[in-house]
Amino acid sequence: MASRTASSVRGRREAGFTLLEAVVALGVFAMAALALLRMNTENIRAQGALETSALARMVAENELALALADRTRSQRGVFEGEAELAGRDWVWLRTVAPTADPDIDRIQIVVRAEGSERTSAELVGFRGRR
Repeated sequence: MASRTASSVRGRREAGFTLLEAVVALGVFAMAALALLRMNTENIRAQGALETSALARMVAENELALALADRTRSQRGVFEGEAELAGRDWVWLRTVAPTADPDIDRIQIVVRAEGSERTSAELVGFRGRR
């Protein structure tokens, strides 16, 4: 009868996990889940930064195109303005300065989100004075 009890006890131990094994498994799962959440958060943050950069670049390209197309916008000096794109407000700074060649001006456009001091995009173009 002793051999029968030992085999039934052995059968129960082999049939499932001990409490310690279950706790360790849950700990490993929790660590993996936290790592995935952290990675997801970083991806969302990076996506927001990329969106801001892309929209600011569009604002800079638009302002540079206007400066190249309209001679009154390419007067030498520093000018500031505002633009709205994709439901967001942007502030641009246009600097028109001479280059080593007196017939060519350098046009620099710097764009930042309204309320921010951080530059989101910067673009440089050149225009002939004639």
